[in-house]
Amino acid sequence: MFIYPAKAEFSRVLPKIKIYTNAKPAKSVKAKFVSQVSEIVWKYKLSPETTNLAARDGFTEIQVFEIILKEPELDTDVLMVIDKAIPYPILYRLLYEGRVKRVAAYKRPAADSSGKWLTETYF
Repeated sequence: MFIYPAKAEFSRVLPKIKIYTNAKPAKSVKAKFVSQVSEIVWKYKLSPETTNLAARDGFTEIQVFEIILKEPELDTDVLMVIDKAIPYPILYRLLYEGRVKRVAAYKRPAADSSGKWLTETYF
C-alpha cells in the first residue's frame, strides 16, 4: 500500500470524453472503454509542489489514477490511450469488486523536441 501526501490529493473524475478528445482512439478502443471502465479518478498529482521533492531527469510530475472496472480485466489498449492523452508518467490502481491491481509502464519524453512521451511495456 502506498501513502501519498495529503497535499498531493487531486481526486477528480476524469471524463472519458476528455481522453477521447486528446488521444483520438479507434472505435474499437472506445468500445473497450465503455464495456470495461466504469470511472476514472485522477487521485494524486505528485510534483515538486505537492511532495517537496525536486524534479529529476526530465520528470516533473507523476499522476496516480484509479480506474473502477466493470469486469475483472482491463485491455492494455485502454491504458495506452490514457497514456497518450496524459503527458506524464501514470501509476494506475485498477479496482474491481474489492480487488486492486497496480499497473504502470515505462514512459519517457521523446528524444526530439516534440514534447511527446513514449510509452513502453506495462508492468
